[in-house]
Amino acid sequence: MWGPMRGPDLHLMWEEPPNPSLQLDRKNRDTRPRQERQCCTVTIVNGKSPPSATSKSRTPRIVVIGMAMLLFISLSGFGVHLFRYNLAVQGLEDSWGITVPEDLVLIERHSQDSWHGDGYRLKIFSPAEGAILKDSFFDINRMSDAELSVDELELVRAVNDLFSPKNSLTVPRENLKKNSATPKQDERPLDTLLCLYDGVSNKFYIYEKRV
Repeated sequence: MWGPMRGPDLHLMWEEPPNPSLQLDRKNRDTRPRQERQCCTVTIVNGKSPPSATSKSRTPRIVVIGMAMLLFISLSGFGVHLFRYNLAVQGLEDSWGITVPEDLVLIERHSQDSWHGDGYRLKIFSPAEGAILKDSFFDINRMSDAELSVDELELVRAVNDLFSPKNSLTVPRENLKKNSATPKQDERPLDTLLCLYDGVSNKFYIYEKRV
């Protein structure tokens, strides 16, 4: 390094000896941009680096989202089933005056509704364990043991052919009990409802014909 030497009539320049430590600092100085120099220290344990904070925070978030989706799907399925059950029960009460006990579980439902409300319908109920059906429309002891009439056989077969229900009931069949109802609405006197109970499968089959 050069510097001036001042005197009365003399102007000289001198060179300062280089500073080894200063040169070493400059040589080891990191010339990378500041963004690249900002890094974190990673500790290697057993040949593997530990998971970053981002991955740790991401894992619980994925679990929460997955659980929320499963809950939503479950509630949606339950809501659809509850809507169908209420629709089936309300239809029997409004059209036929039949009160469905809470112990009856709706396991299958089919409908051929048209603009005028005519067509065939099928509802299949299964009583829960310990179901109380006494003095109701579904009281087995109050149902008839008589054989099915020709019209009743045709109704069951027509419904089976139309809907191909999963829990289909083949007729004629022994040990069936039956019950029937008349429509509440006087303007539909020809509507038919037939309820069959099959002791083998422990199910109630309700067949409707709207004309």
